[in-house]
Amino acid sequence: MAYNGSIESAATIKKWIQLNPWPETEVRIIYFEKKCPESEQLLKDMEGYCLFHGVQAETLLLQGNPKEDLIKYATDWNADIIVMGNSGRRLLSYHFFGDSTSYAIAHAEQALFLSQ
Repeated sequence: MAYNGSIESAATIKKWIQLNPWPETEVRIIYFEKKCPESEQLLKDMEGYCLFHGVQAETLLLQGNPKEDLIKYATDWNADIIVMGNSGRRLLSYHFFGDSTSYAIAHAEQALFLSQ
């Protein structure tokens, strides 16, 4: 699960957790570190949400560019699905999807769970 602290990414993760399509699956929430002192707290809050809904989630702060490194990380980890939200603040040229989401749609071999 890709999390960037935005309302959209939080809402997508919450939708996935509420659906809980694979209750026994291993879940990782990754946050690509920005210069944001709140990143650890944001991850702890999301981990708490998952636990409250009966889902054990590992959280990771990673360095890198989420646009390209998210797919690389998911591939290296052998993830079956990438869960990610989309910011509605992008220009119309992205046609409903943000930069990272558009990149994932075009390049990911994993299934995608997308929401806005």
